[in-house]
Amino acid sequence: MRANNQNDQPERQEDRQHDPGHDLHSGSTLIYYLQQTLGYSPLVTGIAFLPISAGSAVTSNLSTIVLMPRLGPKPLVGFGMLAAPSAMVWLAQQFPHH
Repeated sequence: MRANNQNDQPERQEDRQHDPGHDLHSGSTLIYYLQQTLGYSPLVTGIAFLPISAGSAVTSNLSTIVLMPRLGPKPLVGFGMLAAPSAMVWLAQQFPHH
């Protein structure tokens, strides 16, 4: 448990709000789709997620080590706000709709 700003009291589970973007970010919807709809095994689904994990690791290091000192946070945040929904739209078009 981490402390909040008010009197350094531990934060309770009831005080936390659910972040709806967390479910999408964690890939739970995509994992469910790959396993339940397309019939992928857990191993194949995990292997399918490796490029996502590798890309996230590379881009996070690139942005913090190389781009942040050169450009500052504003252009990176703007780019992220455009790239994330664009990637979601692209990903949504990769699978057949039933």
